[in-house]
Order: sequence, then C-alpha cells, then structure tokens
Amino acid sequence: MCYAIAYYSKMGWTISIPITDSQDYDLIVDTGSSLLKVQVKTTSQIAPSGASVVALRTNGGNKSGSTSKNFDENESDLLFVMTNQAEFFSIPRKEITAVSSITLSEKYLPYKVTLL
Repeated sequence: MCYAIAYYSKMGWTISIPITDSQDYDLIVDTGSSLLKVQVKTTSQIAPSGASVVALRTNGGNKSGSTSKNFDENESDLLFVMTNQAEFFSIPRKEITAVSSITLSEKYLPYKVTLL
C-alpha cells in the first residue's frame, strides 16, 4: 500500500486511510475536485504470455464465516496494482470488465505509472 500512497502523493493528492478493513477499498484519495476510493493489489502471478495476472476477487472472513466477493460487486473507483517486476498501474474501475482476475496486457498499458 505504501507504493500507492507514494504515487498518489506524487500526484499532489491528499491520501486518507480507512480505520477498518471491512470496506471494498484500501485508500481514499482527494484529487481536489473529487474523492476516489482505491483498492490496492499486488501480484507475482505470470501468464504464459509473460504478462502479470492480478486476482481481483476479495476473500475474507471472521468468526461467523468466510466471504468471497467478485470485483464487479466492488465499490472502488481505482485499482492500484504492483507487480513482482516493480511495475505499477492505476486503473480506473470502469476499464475493468472482468470479475475475478485480469491480465495486465496491452489494454492496460495506458494506466502504467511510475514513482520517479
């Protein structure tokens, strides 16, 4: 999550971190004109094509049982991804049509970001 905070801070946006982990997002960023909910994911999974694969499904649980939630049920506005090759992506939610995973193929290259 620290890389997402670094990236959005670099953009000049104000970052807020929710107190609990029961929501669909990990950060809230204030762009100055809107508040955006950000879900942060990391991945080390590689597709046969060599592109990184990101699991989108959220799994969790508590004493009353476990839950699994597809990404299409998610309430976030942005997906921030860090790959094991130290590549970073900030993908608008509206660009993701998959529910359980995405492959970071050419479709997502416009959303590749740098921290430098």
